[in-house]
Amino acid sequence: MGNLSGRKRAMETRLQSFQNQLEQQLEREFKTYAELHQYSVNNLGEFWQFLAEFFEIKFFDQPQRILETGGHLIDTRWFTGATLSYTYEVFKHFRPDGIAVHYSDEEGNSLSVSWPSLLAKVLHYKNIFDQYGLKKGDRVAGYVLNRPDTVAAFLATNALGAIWASCPPEFGDKAVQDRFELIEPRLLVAHTGYTFRGKYFDRSEVLKKLEEKIPSIEHSIILDLDFKEKSCELDQLTFEKVGFDHPIWILFSSGTTGKPKAITHRTGGMILEHCKALGLHQDVHSGDRYFWYSTTGWMMYNYSLGSLLLGATLCLYHGDSFYPNPDRLWEFAREFKINHFGHGSVYFSHLLSKSSKLSSAAHQPQLKSIGATGSVLHKEVAAALKQRFPKTHIISLSGGTDVCSAFLGGLPGSESKPGELQCKLLGAAVEIFDEKGEKIINTPGELVLTAPLISMPLYFWNDSKHSKYLSSYYADYQNVWRHGDWAEETTQGSFIIYGRSDATLNRHGVRIGTAEIDQSLKQIDGVEDSLVLHFNHKGQDELLLFVKTAKDLSTQEINQHLKTKLSPRHQADRIWQVDDLPYTLSGKKLEIPIRKILEGQSPAEVVSLEALRNPEAIQFFIDLNNTLYESKH
Repeated sequence: MGNLSGRKRAMETRLQSFQNQLEQQLEREFKTYAELHQYSVNNLGEFWQFLAEFFEIKFFDQPQRILETGGHLIDTRWFTGATLSYTYEVFKHFRPDGIAVHYSDEEGNSLSVSWPSLLAKVLHYKNIFDQYGLKKGDRVAGYVLNRPDTVAAFLATNALGAIWASCPPEFGDKAVQDRFELIEPRLLVAHTGYTFRGKYFDRSEVLKKLEEKIPSIEHSIILDLDFKEKSCELDQLTFEKVGFDHPIWILFSSGTTGKPKAITHRTGGMILEHCKALGLHQDVHSGDRYFWYSTTGWMMYNYSLGSLLLGATLCLYHGDSFYPNPDRLWEFAREFKINHFGHGSVYFSHLLSKSSKLSSAAHQPQLKSIGATGSVLHKEVAAALKQRFPKTHIISLSGGTDVCSAFLGGLPGSESKPGELQCKLLGAAVEIFDEKGEKIINTPGELVLTAPLISMPLYFWNDSKHSKYLSSYYADYQNVWRHGDWAEETTQGSFIIYGRSDATLNRHGVRIGTAEIDQSLKQIDGVEDSLVLHFNHKGQDELLLFVKTAKDLSTQEINQHLKTKLSPRHQADRIWQVDDLPYTLSGKKLEIPIRKILEGQSPAEVVSLEALRNPEAIQFFIDLNNTLYESKH
C-alpha cells in the first residue's frame, strides 16, 4: 500500500486525520498503511485506547486495564472496569434541527425523522418497556422491518441495558422460532406484515404462533411509523451504563452450515469496531447520509446502525431493490442525497445485467463510496461500477456475522483494484495460512486471525462450555481463528477472496475457489449465475455445475471455456441448466447446504427454507438428490 499522506484525496479522509494524531502522540511516522496496520495489531491495547479517545467515546467509569489476555483468544477481555452506553453514543450527536433517519419504501412512502422525533419515539417505547418490567440483561426479540420505528425500539432496549435480537418478517414461523427460542426473550416487538414487489404479506398468524410456542414471551408490542413532533428534552432520556463486555445484541448465523448459532456481541466492542470500520475505512463523517440495503436478519443492519455513532444520517429502505423499476434505489439515493451506498454484491451484478441505461444511477456526485459485501464483487462488476462512478470510492467488505464487521475492506484516499479487497482493517490480525499453519503470500489458503479482535463474539448464547464457539473457529489451528474463507494476500497487501474454504474445489491436488469459476463463467454470453460443487461421496468424485442462463448452452461450450480460461482439471463432469439458484435473504449462495442435500442429508437439517430469498429454487436440488441417490445404489 502506498503512502497515505502522498495523496491529495487522503488528506481529506478521517483515516489520515487519525494517523496524523497518532503519529503526534507516538512521535513517530508511518510511511505506509502497512506500517500503520502492523502497529495496530502489535500494540492492540494502545491502538484501541487511542481509537476510543479519537472518537471521544464516553466512559462513565474509566477502564482499569485496556487489554487482558488469557490462555486462549476467547479469554480476552477489553477495557476492564469501563462502563458506557451505545444509546448515549448515538444521542450525543443530537441536533434540534437535524435529521436522524431518512426512510422510503417501494410504494413511494417517504419519511424524514428529526432528532427530536426520534428522541420522542425512543422515550415512548422505553416507557412501555419500563412498565412491563424490562430490565438489564433481558432479551427483546424483534420480528421487524428495517424502519425508523425499529431503530427507536432498539435504542429504547439498549437504554435499559436489555439485549436485542431481530429477524425480518420475511422469515416464516419455524425459522423465527428456531432462533428466538434459543435466547428466551421476555418481550416481542413486531410488525404485522410487509409489502414486497407490490404484494402485501400478512404475518399476524406468525406472531400468534410465536407467542404460543415461546413461553418466555410475556408481552408483545406492535411498532408503528407515528413520528409526530413532541416537546421533550434530551435530559429526559436516561441511559443504563453497562460494562464494556455487556451483551448488546445477539445475531443469528444464516443457517447455511447447520442450525443457527446465537452469536452474542459485547457493547464496547461494537461501538469501537463500528467507529473504526465506518469512520476510518469508509470515511463516514458527521452529517453524511449513510445507506446499506439490508433486512433486520443480516448483520449489515446492525453494522449500518453504526453510522449513527458517527453523527451521520441513517438512510433506510424497505422493498424489492428492482421494484417497480431497476432505478428505484438510485432514485432514493438522489432524493436523499446519499453519500455512502451499500448493497450485496449480487445486487450490483444483477443491476448491471438488467440495463445499461440506468438514468438515476449516473451523475450522483454526492456519492463518496459504494460498498458491496455478502459475496465476492466480481472483477468485471467492480470495473463497470468504477466506469459509471469514476469519482466514487468502490469498496468490497469481507467479514461476517461472527464479528458483525469486516476483516478486509476499503482504504480511503487510494484506488481499489477491481476484484480485490484493498486492505486488512486496522486492529485485525489477518493472515493467510497453509495447511501446516504457516503464513503464505501470493498463494491461496485459509483466512485466519492470529490475535484477538475487539468484535469477536463474547460467547454463543447457551454455550456455557464454549464447545460450539471453539469448534466453529478453533478446531483447525491452535489458538488461531479460522474464518472459513479461501483467500489470497498479494504482495501489495490487498486480498482476493475465492469463496468458502469448505466449498473450495480440490481436484487432483489443485485447489480453486468457487468464485473463480463463477467469475469465469460470467464471461460466457447468456450465463447469469452459477453454482459449482465438488461432489466426493461414496466413491464418486465429480464436479457438478449448475448454471442459470438466458439461452441454451451446450456442455461442450461451457467446459471448453473452463478448460481454456481456467484449468483443464476443473471442467465439470455434469452440467445442469436451472431456472434459479437458491440464496439466503442476506444474499449468500447455498453452496454447502446444496452439497449436503445431494449427499443425502435431509433438507430440513441443513437449511431453513424460511431463511431463503427464493425457497422454490431449492426444490430442483431435492428432486435431483433422489435421482443421484438412485444412481448411487
